Amino acid sequence: MSKKKPIILKASEGKILRRISDGELFGYELVLGKTFYLHGEKLETPIDEKPEHYEEIDDVVEQEPLEEVFTPAELSIPEELEPEKEIKPLNLRDIYDMRDMISKLYSVLSPEQKVLFSSL
Repeated sequence: MSKKKPIILKASEGKILRRISDGELFGYELVLGKTFYLHGEKLETPIDEKPEHYEEIDDVVEQEPLEEVFTPAELSIPEELEPEKEIKPLNLRDIYDMRDMISKLYSVLSPEQKVLFSSL
């Protein structure tokens, strides 16, 4: 029995993949398989995913500036630790990288540490 080689979609630099039918975001790389849910609802019959079901979009999540509640002086934060003045946009690539790092960290935790970690 021969195995079918998986189709891997990779977005261009600075882009991410989005499913056209429902707008679901999938990051910068996706292995195609079967779609079991669309618009948050389970399908009666799964759909075979195809490259034409996805599009590339810019990889920037719009972020509104945070309202400043306390100034660094009020919090007695040393000047060298003062937060950056400019808020940089957060992109999905950063989020996926952080998710991967957390997953690797979780894999080396003891069972007791995993219980503590999952309660956060």
